[in-house]
Amino acid sequence: MFTLTASLNVLRPAACQPGADGPCEQASTGQIAALYAAVFMLCLSAGGARFNHATLGASQFDATADRDVLFNWYFIFFYASSVIGSTVIVYVQDNVSWGLGYAISGAASLAGLVMLLVGTPYYRRPGARGSPFTGLARVAVAAVRKWKVNVPTSGELKFYHGQRRRGDGDDKAGNSDTDLAPSDSFR
Repeated sequence: MFTLTASLNVLRPAACQPGADGPCEQASTGQIAALYAAVFMLCLSAGGARFNHATLGASQFDATADRDVLFNWYFIFFYASSVIGSTVIVYVQDNVSWGLGYAISGAASLAGLVMLLVGTPYYRRPGARGSPFTGLARVAVAAVRKWKVNVPTSGELKFYHGQRRRGDGDDKAGNSDTDLAPSDSFR
């Protein structure tokens, strides 16, 4: 969509000449809608997929060492592509054309999609473990139940290790100067 807005004159306002007499032409409603649709699709795809790639790849391996190798290569390619995107693609957009820069990015995304689809028959597909909405419902119920819980100020709030305070309920011996050790239980 960005490629179309950069390439088609219909989807972008007329160029504005600095120092020209009169105000610049405003973008039409359709041009603004096309731009916002492109931004929306970019945010939706990046937010929905970027943080799941590594975990979906790791689920294909049983051994921890294999997962570690996958994570190493994943992040090497992730950051290398960020550097390429910040240098090569920007250079092409500045010196050749915006449309070509977006077309290169789109072609790389399309190539990734093709590789994903070609490899699909070989992927492991673990069975479903209940509804994904159960966890969301638990969070909502816990938030409603704890709506009016008083949270101590940051000076009193202790995470993991720290001094016990009187009245915490954990101080069974009445000694408030003992260290609070981590435990596997919740209050």
